[in-house]
Amino acid sequence: MKRFDSFLCLIFTGVLVLGGSGCPGGDSDDSSATSPPETAGPTPSAEMTLTPTQTPRPGTPTPVLPGPTSEPPTPVASTPEPPTPTPPLPGPPFGLPTPTPTAPPPTPTETPPTPTPDPASLDLDLDSFPVTAGDCNDHDASIYPGADEVPYDGIDQDCDGADLTDVDQDDHDAIIAGGDDCDDQDASTYPGAQEFADEKDNDCDGSVDENLSTTDDDLDGFPESEGDCNDYDATVYPDADEVPYDGIDQDCDGADLTDVDQDGYPGGPDGSDCNDTDATIHPGVPEVCDGVDNDCDNVIDLDAIDRMTYYLDADGDGYGDAGSPVLACALPGGAVENQDDCDDSSAEVHPGAEEVCNEYDDDCDGAVDEGVTNTYYLDADGDGYGTSESTTEQCALPAGYSTFSTDCDDTDATVNPGATESCDGVDNDCDILEDEGCPNSLACSGAGLIHVIPDECMNDGGGSGVGDSLEVYCFNHVARFCLSGEYCQWRSGFPSTDDGTTCERSGLGSDYMANAWCEYWNGHANYYCSSSEQIYF
Repeated sequence: MKRFDSFLCLIFTGVLVLGGSGCPGGDSDDSSATSPPETAGPTPSAEMTLTPTQTPRPGTPTPVLPGPTSEPPTPVASTPEPPTPTPPLPGPPFGLPTPTPTAPPPTPTETPPTPTPDPASLDLDLDSFPVTAGDCNDHDASIYPGADEVPYDGIDQDCDGADLTDVDQDDHDAIIAGGDDCDDQDASTYPGAQEFADEKDNDCDGSVDENLSTTDDDLDGFPESEGDCNDYDATVYPDADEVPYDGIDQDCDGADLTDVDQDGYPGGPDGSDCNDTDATIHPGVPEVCDGVDNDCDNVIDLDAIDRMTYYLDADGDGYGDAGSPVLACALPGGAVENQDDCDDSSAEVHPGAEEVCNEYDDDCDGAVDEGVTNTYYLDADGDGYGTSESTTEQCALPAGYSTFSTDCDDTDATVNPGATESCDGVDNDCDILEDEGCPNSLACSGAGLIHVIPDECMNDGGGSGVGDSLEVYCFNHVARFCLSGEYCQWRSGFPSTDDGTTCERSGLGSDYMANAWCEYWNGHANYYCSSSEQIYF
């Protein structure tokens, strides 16, 4: 029963443990154990699974389960022992489903904190110097490295570590700043300095010119009592010749000579006056065109106030570009005095240049192609001849235009000076004559009354009489007819009514433009009678 309980324990735990070590009180399967073997059922093999009906694989020897005191089994020589399988992992009790593992809850994603800027790197007072750049008070814009120091106010404006208390740099702080210098503007005045006859308290002892020596130690003719400020140097005495810029007060006036020309600007190697012998030359003086550095900026005449304006001449045609002015004291190379060029990229374009027909203002007068264009005439009918009623000025012949203006009818391409005259009552060739050269032509030359056909030459079916003559007038080179004695629009000053002396004539219409019938008359050169005796002109 103990073996059976162990077997049940193995089934419910899902683990087959050899030797009974998987459950409390497990049995040994050693044949040498003192307990007789159970006969209730077969010994579970190492191949057994959790399925109750599964049996060991046929032909597979059943391993002997070791017990606490069992000896190792003797292997069978004829059949090699199979490898011991790995026991299954513990699982749920028999018959229960395998639980699905639950994933651990996701770790919430944390947004990294925004780094806080270092306050020392900020310029809080906006003076261009943060603390990291040496600003010793970033809450005051007047305090930063290199700022102007205000002496004796207890504030370190220039961030050098201390307030300015020794202005004259004589190693003695001013009295106002708690020091002992009675004149912090004079480096020769401080406690312990030599007293001179200069009406000053040089040694700051409260007395002026006290204890001055009357002995002329340097034999320059002036003892201390008479104003010698250095009685150990014979070149130093009142009114001595001052040597400028040497740091020595030779004339005992209280200072070295640093402003020779007295223009208010010191010269010398440490001064700002570039010419200390000329009071008109110093910083701040307007620069003028004189070849001199008047304002001591190391630049001569470049910014002179009296410079002239010149203009670049890029194309070298002698005319400058108004858009490229040059200020200079003298005419520079590549520039001219005028600004009249309208195209400084072309030497062919400038005032005075020859205007050519190129749709460009060659002579810079503001007009394009003036005086050099050609006149072209509208050719509406496209016959190569235009009319003077519509013209254009162009450099080249445009479409729809002609170089000729002699078309007498620009609506008909068959009518033009180059056309052939046709006998159609039209002036086809624009020579003012209609149907000239035709058999029945009425063309004529001259103007006004050109001929009178006498009555006796008329074959009009009537008798001879007054008013039977035919007057011929030439109007616009075309013959016009009038019967004498009747109104005629071609005859001036004649009554506008019929005088009754004539009647209708055969071959004559009311407009007097028809031909007349006539007798053949060879004696007149201006007309002739055809075989049908009809007159032609």
